[in-house]
Amino acid sequence: MGDRGTAETAIFNLDVDASAFLSCTRRIQTQPLNAKTMTLADRLVQMGREEGRSEGLSQGLSQGISQGISQGISQGISQGISQGISQGLSQGETVAMRRAVIRALEAKFQTVPPGLVETVARLDDIARLGELHTLAVCAPTLEEFAQNL
Repeated sequence: MGDRGTAETAIFNLDVDASAFLSCTRRIQTQPLNAKTMTLADRLVQMGREEGRSEGLSQGLSQGISQGISQGISQGISQGISQGISQGLSQGETVAMRRAVIRALEAKFQTVPPGLVETVARLDDIARLGELHTLAVCAPTLEEFAQNL
């Protein structure tokens, strides 16, 4: 196939009786028929290109989807870990602040009513818990603390 032309290359790559086709095209002597034959050869080349383009698009799409899914999973895992750490730290800080308020009250007043402990345990606002910690240290009585709760 080394010195064969484009039409021959296209024919040899299709499921066509190539030698019969080439033999037939070599016998064409008139210019109008030769032009129509070249049009056929060009059409066969075009069909080959379209088939190649279609296969390339299919493979590209498949690879793109696969790569997209892989990247999406990776980013999702990373984001989930980051959010989980952030939420865990926030919850840990909230629990620590609740304990600090209760311990400050116990250190200052020895006993703290269970209802007051339960109220503090339900609070989630870190800033408010910080204010209550300061109040627990500074309040002269447990009643004054409870009034400002």
